[in-house]
Amino acid sequence: MSLRRKIACGFGFLILSEIGFGADIYARKMEIVKTPTGPATVFRDSVAIIEDGTVLVSRQAVIQERAGWAVLSESVYIRTPEAQVWADSVMYDFKEKKATILAPVRESVVVKQESTVIRAPQVDYLIGRRWLGAPRGLEITNEGGYFLTGARGSYDLNERTGVVDSAPLLTIEREQAPVQVTANRMLYQEAGAVARAEGQVRVQSAASSLLCDTAIFFPNRDSGFAWGSPVLEDSAGRAEGDTVVFLVSSGTLREVALRGRTTGRYRTEGGDTVVVQGKGISVLITEGKIEQIEVAELSSGQLIRKAVKR
Repeated sequence: MSLRRKIACGFGFLILSEIGFGADIYARKMEIVKTPTGPATVFRDSVAIIEDGTVLVSRQAVIQERAGWAVLSESVYIRTPEAQVWADSVMYDFKEKKATILAPVRESVVVKQESTVIRAPQVDYLIGRRWLGAPRGLEITNEGGYFLTGARGSYDLNERTGVVDSAPLLTIEREQAPVQVTANRMLYQEAGAVARAEGQVRVQSAASSLLCDTAIFFPNRDSGFAWGSPVLEDSAGRAEGDTVVFLVSSGTLREVALRGRTTGRYRTEGGDTVVVQGKGISVLITEGKIEQIEVAELSSGQLIRKAVKR
């Protein structure tokens, strides 16, 4: 990667045009240093590397010409056609078009694409594929009031789809206590604001929990549906069926409708237990507790009296 050097005196910048990989490098100061892997060029003061629509800016950059990489440090900013990135340092591979981005000082690399913000201590940005990978501590947020976090995940900037496949947690915040969703794996699609939770799904709203195998959420519409042995329960009641449609109001689970073969069990104020079965059960929840259960096409009902101590 030989460099052709040019001087733009009118602006006070040293301009170097990289021939092998087609990148232009701008800086105010430069020097050649020896390293164990060969000579490297150090650029300081208003450094900018421009290549195929990608702009990398920092206060300092070290370029290993033969190896084809650059390390930028101190107030790093990256702009691509798809996103903007803020970080402390980045190692950029000219050949692979890959940026390994770190933020030990900032605590998080920040990637912004319109209303979506992605944070992680480290981000691997495959610029040609428009793909981000976070090996630890991924957080995806949106102006719609959702937060998707996890131990590991990725984000496709082209498809605008995020995947968290290790310890995912989706938080939907509104006016009251947030609804939180955990699962084995979670996907988020920016178009239409759709989240899909897979495997051991748990939707927690105050004292109420919705358990199932798979759930789809529409955070911007405060609704969703679930299937795969769905069960709604709190300390006083339990309802289960084949599929579930639920509504979120002011940040809490408000209405749940179970369809198919449904069973409900709840305790009355007197301590008795009511067990019902039917083709549909609608549950009204207030402050995280099951307040009312309505059964459609009741097939059976049973009242179990509270045992009285003698």
